[in-house]
Amino acid sequence: MKKISLILPVYNVELYLPKCIESCLNQDLPKTEYEMIIVIDGSSDNSLSVARKYQQKYGCISIVEQSNGGLSSARNTGLKHATGEYVWCIDTDDYINENILKGIVTQLQQNDLDALWVDWQDLNDEGKIIKPFAPHYFRRNNCTMSGSDFMAGVLSNFLFAWSFIYRRSFLMTNQLLFTEGMFYEDSDFAFRSLPIVQRIKMYGKVCYNYLQRGNSIVHHTDKKKLMDLCKNCSTTYQEYLHCAPKLKRFYHICYSGFYMKSFKDVLKSRNRDLMRYFMDYTLENKLGRVCMYGNFKTRLMGLLYNVLGVKISLGILFLIARSSYAFSRKIYRVIVNFTIFIPLSE
Repeated sequence: MKKISLILPVYNVELYLPKCIESCLNQDLPKTEYEMIIVIDGSSDNSLSVARKYQQKYGCISIVEQSNGGLSSARNTGLKHATGEYVWCIDTDDYINENILKGIVTQLQQNDLDALWVDWQDLNDEGKIIKPFAPHYFRRNNCTMSGSDFMAGVLSNFLFAWSFIYRRSFLMTNQLLFTEGMFYEDSDFAFRSLPIVQRIKMYGKVCYNYLQRGNSIVHHTDKKKLMDLCKNCSTTYQEYLHCAPKLKRFYHICYSGFYMKSFKDVLKSRNRDLMRYFMDYTLENKLGRVCMYGNFKTRLMGLLYNVLGVKISLGILFLIARSSYAFSRKIYRVIVNFTIFIPLSE
């Protein structure tokens, strides 16, 4: 059995794929001890040709082709073809650091883990490190613990699939696959997997490089994306209301992250239909207050929502978004001056 399977879902990323593949090859594990499964998810560019060139040189690479089914489908295909003791899903517009696999596998095996959580750094389109929107973790803790304790004491609201490396038998035993046909499936997967994890720990080293592409799907909004975001809002808010006391912080910050993402996406879209949908969904599902974190603008939006409610706060900010630059700056300064003395705490 291979020690670890690296699953690389590929859809129209020929410009980024070589760097990703090479990062997976430049490792301190012998190539006989790990495999790279490249899933070509109906790419219409030259990604398949790029992958084949590497496959011809390296026996650790296998290629699976399928019709376009989306990221979840491609990950699930990779999981079904994996043979390693552990599995790591890596997005192919990102890349991993050199010579980290040996340390990762050692951590997993020596601590008998179901999952390992790794840290990352955010990069812009030029490959430069950028300051993260908010801390990646709530509190650093290198102890081995249960999944629920890890949620309560370590995790923030960043639940990217590539930040978790799982024991494959754990996923198989619990029949865990990614939900297909939805956006933000990473969080959905984490919410289902983490509560049943018996042993997980944080690996404090930065292992992953997360490229914040300007043209990435996460930076564009449509009705389907907003609907999936809102569904996650209501799911996590209900968990927050009914979960064990130790998990209140975790679910509240996850709910707040989804809600403020929805809030900002609606504003950015300047689409009245999306705004009405979001307002109606908030009121119909009785979504509550958010905790404030992140950059100043996001915290300010959260404060306005908590104080004024969704209709007034979103209406004011929507008016600013659609107004001239000079007028919007005046309104923004008024809001800042009005709220500057209100504490912005979690």
